[in-house]
Amino acid sequence: MGPAAMYALTAFLACICLSVAIPTLPSGNTPTADAETVIDVPNGKAHVYKYTAVVSAGQDEPSPFASKFQIQGKLIHKNVNGDPNSKYMKLHEIKHTVYNGADDGDMHGEYHELQDTMKDFEEPFLAVYDWNKVKGIRVQAKEQVWSRNMKKSLAAIMQFDLKALKARNNVLLKPFKTTEKTIHGDCEVDYDIKVGDSADRKVIYVRKTYEPRKCSDYVQQVVSDTNSMDCKIDAEEDLVTFAEKIYEIEYFDNKFVIRKIISREKSSYLPWLHRSFGTQYIKTTQTLEFERVVDDSELNLQLVDFTNVPLINDVTFDNLEYIVSENLKKDIHFEFNTMDSRDLIATVKELLIAAVEYLKTNPIVKEVNLKYVDVFEKLHQTMGYLDSESMHYIFNHFNTATGKGNMSRYIFLEIIPHLGTYAAWNFTKNIIEEDKVEESIALDMLTKLPMYILNPNEEFAQDMQKLAQFDENKKSKAIKIAGILCYSILLHKTYKTYNLDVIVPWFLERNLEDFNERIMYEPTYSSKIAYMMAMRNVEVGDIYKYLAPIVRGEDIFFIEVDINRPEKYRMAAMWAVAKSISHDKNLTYKLFWPILANNTEPLSLRVTAYELLISRNPILDMNLLMNVHWMMAQEQNQHMFNYHYTTMQSMAESTDPCMKSTSEMFRKVLRLTRRRKVMSSALSRVKVFDYFDNKYGHGKTFKLGAEVDEASGIPQFGYYEAISSFARRPTLASGIYWNVEGVNIKTISTLISELLRQKTGVVRDFTTFEVSNEKVKNLLRQTHGYKLLQKDIRLEFWTINKGYVTDVSIYVENNLSELLRDYVDKIKNLLDAGKVSNRNTIFDVSFLNHYKMVVATDLGIPAVFYNQVPEFTYLKLKLNTYPLKSMVTTNLALDARFYHRSFYKMGFYNPFIGVTQSVVRKVTTDAALPVDMTVSFNFETRSLKLVLPRSPESKSSVAGVKLQSVDQVEVGNDHKQSLETYCPVCEHQIDITNNQTQKYNYEAVTHSVDTGLEYLVSISDCEKMSFNEREEWFRVFNTVTNNVKSEPWPNYLMIISQRLLNFMNSPHTSTCQTMLKASPCTVHPTSHIEMNWRFNLLKFGEEIEFNVRGSIDSKAAVTNNTMRFWNVDLQVTTSQFSNDIQFKVMRQSSEERNFKICVHVTKEYPNFTANSGAIKHETNTVVQFLMDESDGDQCSADGTSIKALIKGQLLDEQKERMAKNVRSGSCFKNPSNPLDLDINQRFDWNCLYQAVKGTTLRKYIIDVTYKQVSHEILAKLAMLDDYLRLDNFPHITYKPEHTEPGNVKLSFTYSVKDNYSNITVMNPYYSYELDDVLYGPEDEEDRHNDLVLDNTGFSTSFLVDFYKGDIRPCIVHSNDLINDLNQTISMDLKDWTLMTGDYALLSYAVLVKAEQENKVALRIYTNDHVLEVKPGQLKPIVILDGAVITNYEKGTVIPIDENTHFRFMMVNQLLSIEADRHFIGKLYYTPYNVIILPHIVWDRSIDGMCGHMGSTTYVQNAPLIYGSS
Repeated sequence: MGPAAMYALTAFLACICLSVAIPTLPSGNTPTADAETVIDVPNGKAHVYKYTAVVSAGQDEPSPFASKFQIQGKLIHKNVNGDPNSKYMKLHEIKHTVYNGADDGDMHGEYHELQDTMKDFEEPFLAVYDWNKVKGIRVQAKEQVWSRNMKKSLAAIMQFDLKALKARNNVLLKPFKTTEKTIHGDCEVDYDIKVGDSADRKVIYVRKTYEPRKCSDYVQQVVSDTNSMDCKIDAEEDLVTFAEKIYEIEYFDNKFVIRKIISREKSSYLPWLHRSFGTQYIKTTQTLEFERVVDDSELNLQLVDFTNVPLINDVTFDNLEYIVSENLKKDIHFEFNTMDSRDLIATVKELLIAAVEYLKTNPIVKEVNLKYVDVFEKLHQTMGYLDSESMHYIFNHFNTATGKGNMSRYIFLEIIPHLGTYAAWNFTKNIIEEDKVEESIALDMLTKLPMYILNPNEEFAQDMQKLAQFDENKKSKAIKIAGILCYSILLHKTYKTYNLDVIVPWFLERNLEDFNERIMYEPTYSSKIAYMMAMRNVEVGDIYKYLAPIVRGEDIFFIEVDINRPEKYRMAAMWAVAKSISHDKNLTYKLFWPILANNTEPLSLRVTAYELLISRNPILDMNLLMNVHWMMAQEQNQHMFNYHYTTMQSMAESTDPCMKSTSEMFRKVLRLTRRRKVMSSALSRVKVFDYFDNKYGHGKTFKLGAEVDEASGIPQFGYYEAISSFARRPTLASGIYWNVEGVNIKTISTLISELLRQKTGVVRDFTTFEVSNEKVKNLLRQTHGYKLLQKDIRLEFWTINKGYVTDVSIYVENNLSELLRDYVDKIKNLLDAGKVSNRNTIFDVSFLNHYKMVVATDLGIPAVFYNQVPEFTYLKLKLNTYPLKSMVTTNLALDARFYHRSFYKMGFYNPFIGVTQSVVRKVTTDAALPVDMTVSFNFETRSLKLVLPRSPESKSSVAGVKLQSVDQVEVGNDHKQSLETYCPVCEHQIDITNNQTQKYNYEAVTHSVDTGLEYLVSISDCEKMSFNEREEWFRVFNTVTNNVKSEPWPNYLMIISQRLLNFMNSPHTSTCQTMLKASPCTVHPTSHIEMNWRFNLLKFGEEIEFNVRGSIDSKAAVTNNTMRFWNVDLQVTTSQFSNDIQFKVMRQSSEERNFKICVHVTKEYPNFTANSGAIKHETNTVVQFLMDESDGDQCSADGTSIKALIKGQLLDEQKERMAKNVRSGSCFKNPSNPLDLDINQRFDWNCLYQAVKGTTLRKYIIDVTYKQVSHEILAKLAMLDDYLRLDNFPHITYKPEHTEPGNVKLSFTYSVKDNYSNITVMNPYYSYELDDVLYGPEDEEDRHNDLVLDNTGFSTSFLVDFYKGDIRPCIVHSNDLINDLNQTISMDLKDWTLMTGDYALLSYAVLVKAEQENKVALRIYTNDHVLEVKPGQLKPIVILDGAVITNYEKGTVIPIDENTHFRFMMVNQLLSIEADRHFIGKLYYTPYNVIILPHIVWDRSIDGMCGHMGSTTYVQNAPLIYGSS
């Protein structure tokens, strides 16, 4: 190439993208339209090109590193038989090398010639063109597939569209698009053409670009272990590809000569919303530079007759021979195993032993044996090359072993299901069929096996049919069901890419027919459900044809079944068919709408139809949603309406990007929906919690839905789902669907009684709880609730993993008893003294993500992209229990380990030496939580003793977490150590790093004499420390979540989940290691830590005292003397009108003065037994904190002292409202005391509501005095003050008023009308006011925050349930009642009539009867006792078993027997009655009212005149009358 041409090329490359004016072809030698335009190679001549190719897998941050494969040689290029469209090509004098390390742009390896086995690459081939667009190649049949692919690539890069150039000869050379064949298939290519002039020739520069990702055959294989859900927006594209080809072409005499070709391609991986540290890439560059024209005779070219060689029309990458064949079964590996079977077996055995050794080594140490690094990853990779025979050999080798060998067997069997090979499937099938593994292991293998399959195909599926055909007479029901479900997932993965709209493959159709036959003819309920769920897993094919008749309720079963419940089969069929028709709007509507719209259908079917039509409908539109809205506006079933309303409410504010359009529709409908007062937690409902990390592009959704059985209050049908979303690809990670019947207190008590009888011989007779009066019991048996009570238990669970049903478990009373007995036996064996065996060892392997994608590179060799997140859990438990007469002692040793591996890598296969070269990002999290302790409990003294050994040091002494992230370039599968030949200075794994001087290191150690431990926090070898841990926590805490009710626990769960995922994947860091470690203290050597705790609960009348006393004693290692002693004393005293808490902790040691902290809290409520006119509705609280160091045992006020006086008061607004409530006919008579009720009036619901509101204190004045508070504590308080002011900045006003030094005053007021508060803070420097601060939900219906405020008449627990609507009064008068739905119903109560009672255990009944002067009397029946209350002249008359009780006004507890007591209390002439053991609800009596306050969730098994608590309709049609006597 001359200097002029070189300058022209340089100029072209520099400014090609900036050019504006595009010149036409020069007129001097411009070819005419009919000129013959070909790539010119004169006859008898050949062009010789210098050929170089480089493939790199690398990363540029924090410094350029790459693993490189480079080729150099010559390319001989000439016409065949004078035909310019047939090009003879031969690669000649090829040399190659390999390099792994820092990338400075040069190649540092040593070049070597091809080995004899690689000489195919130098064999000639024929490329056929048409207008220089490639038509195909002719390659000798004996050539290996890798060589053929590389030659296809070479033929493809030499093409450019001459016809297009010719058509543009005399016009402006504008860029244009065309379609070309490439190694990636058909690609849309952009052309840009420039023309340069030189003295004696014209030079044309052609630049072609395209995006390989969009070519027809770029992706060769995708293997994933998940079944992604629908998302209404495109997934995040984290793979960026670009290809460019630049041609320098000489043009003269209507001929073209290629002077130079540069072909570049780059694929870059940008995960975590493109915010990951460092960008991985695979880059290929091929260069052809014209050297000279020579005569054919000079080259002594090999003569090849291509006449009979077939033309390969497709130059697309060919993957057929990247298939490892085992008994004609195919597993696509895209790389070759260079070890023979014997070496493979030896390597796997060695790695298994190394894995066992690794599990014995505590990972929380600074140095780990290098042979253990990545041992599980290497084991998983190597086992993937094993055939079935080798697997059997290794299994048999370890099957009878003990110790290490037995553990090796467990590890081997745990990894087998994650290989995805035919051999692994065949091996699993065989060992289960031959009963060579325990049932628990077999079930685990069948559950995991189908998630990851390398090459699912029809032949594969045919060979694995046995998994769905296990003999039920030889295998358990669980194994049979697991096999069916495993096989069904294989069918889905085999046929999911087929175009089944044209024709359904015969084998798939035959399997669906077989499943349908089983559904029709299987005699057991569990089998029918299992085959329906198998159809759900298959998903593809005409599943609608088989299951739609069942959904519609048509009788298609041809035999009697053990459970004849048609609605249960219909519901299972609905879930099974839904996904297969989810994208067919008409079929979905036609199948499910009639069920939803028919209010005579069972609620479980309507709820299921709603889920499938609305919540899970990927093509939901506003028209369908509005149809449901108008239907629900008229819905009479409150459970159905509440299910709809809570679905709208929970999903309207979803943060999931995939739900954006759906949540917008839900939000619109929610605004149009009128809320109903009947809503409560006792109704069927849906809860959805989710978050999405907008920085890193991942999120989680937790869904919980339940249809509640009104008879028992049990959620009889429902589901729990956890959905993970990465890069906008949501996956149902796990889920449980349940279907429960007959679970109520009656059936549970019967089951427990039978279990106790069988295991202990103790007969627990629950009939002793029953009322002894047969006539009363018969009344309870006539209630509506008793008639609804199901007598038979049935539990059904469907387990979902990664979008597939993997288990169907169904229990009825018999096998449920067996299951419970098995668990009791296991626990008993575990606790048996001295029994330790391998059953106490658990090792589990699971993959959170297992993804592999294979693509073709521009060079024609395969590139493989991995994203894998395996987790390994290891638990080993040893228990030695020594029971004595009054004490039990247990030695507990737990070795718990958790290994989390997260890595993604881009690699390519180097066929010349049979290795893989890649760039990899690895993040490993190792956690160790060993526990070694002795626990003793004395039953007589109620004391607990724990002894924690600290020395001598052992592997159980160190606990902690170690996180290590590293970017590496690596050469893998180099079993022949070829890298050393090509690059002696290279290593197989090189960390991508800057120089050592730029590393960040930090270490902090805290030595604790109290615990005998030292705590280490270390950060080491970090490349970049721009990340701020505190900022990240702050960001996560402020992530917007979907939590409608602001429930704390879901919020904590989401925060921890988000932060943990970011921590364990560390997308923000490069190479770095973080460690948190606790180990035995070296500064204060400790023998052991001894803890003693004692608990006491004492009752003195109405006063309850709870005491906790404990000590922590740290013993020295050598002398066993006490180094430090902590004493803890807690005393809590509660009574009706006051609470007192005293807490004291003291530290003692020989070298220090006694350190003490004392906290004393007292709270006083108004005394209701005093004169009602003198009662002041306020609370007074005193909080005192003392801290000092002195020689005495008591806290002194001379040290740090903080004292807070807190007064709770009513607002003036509340007092004014109470005054208005006192009027004629009202139950209120005293404007200053909301609890002073007029007992001569009839009460209604409003009495209770107004009493609660009138006794809730909404004004608080806090006066804080302090002295000798350390500056550190003051700084923390100032920081909290800053957060408070920052969070409420728009509402803040500053004032100059201030307090004296050592004093702070605060004031809080909470409005009656809304959830806004006003806060005033006055400190020694200034004061500020926060106005209108929202402290609860804006929606008035959701405001339950009054429960956090003091109340002078009602307990906090009562208020929690009351504001949620879970406590509803039922009030009986002499001629009517107000039921729990606030309905007034006339009643004739001339005889004793059942008001309410326990119909499940028949344990109590409350009867009422009208007396003279419109008064009422009541009776409470418990086992052998009758309590009667009737009107008296001055106070109610109380009679127990015929004896009159006197002096009960100020609180009386009357024991009936050892476990039962009646409690009486008079509050302003309102008699309160409670009974232990039998009666849960509160009961109040006045001469004109009997009031019961049951809990509608916990007290579901009560019924009577008041109705069945929690019902949405009043169902007790007629009063149940006992009689007049």
